[in-house]
Amino acid sequence: MRSPAGFAQKMSANHAFHQTASLPIVFATAIYGLRYLGNLVRNEKVLIQSATGGLGLAAIQIARDAGAEIFATVGSAAKKKYLIENQNIPETHIAVVASRDLDRSVEPITFFPEITFDVVLNTGSGRILEESLRKLNAGGRLADVGRVDVQNHGVLHMATFQKNASFASFDLNVLMDYNPDVCSR
Repeated sequence: MRSPAGFAQKMSANHAFHQTASLPIVFATAIYGLRYLGNLVRNEKVLIQSATGGLGLAAIQIARDAGAEIFATVGSAAKKKYLIENQNIPETHIAVVASRDLDRSVEPITFFPEITFDVVLNTGSGRILEESLRKLNAGGRLADVGRVDVQNHGVLHMATFQKNASFASFDLNVLMDYNPDVCSR
């Protein structure tokens, strides 16, 4: 197998290959979504969806490094407990959004009813994506890595964009093809 040299990273001697194989993908996705597209800076409020998965945990590290105030969605109470105990995220900054239950419900979805965000790292689709867009501050940025709505030719309500919000959806594989230098960085 061949790969551009810029896509290769040296492994630490104390880590096994199977432990580090996924790190470049999740961190490259988090960095591109939060830093490049989200332009996340100190003291901004960021919403990280599916925060206990590999991408979510990488995004928490990137957001912490930027000095952002972190909010998260998770799929269960056990995952919420994990973020509180292992990532030191306050309980008030975590919402349980059981996406499987959304298919059966006709109720409007809402999370963090009193809070809006400067940046959202979105992994959801349908009603979760709609609520995420609605929760953007003026000038807010949403980086979509879920891409289900994009691939299924979904429609966005344009009212969000009256407040200078932005929406970007990306696939790291596509980005590697047309802009390998960004991926190398």
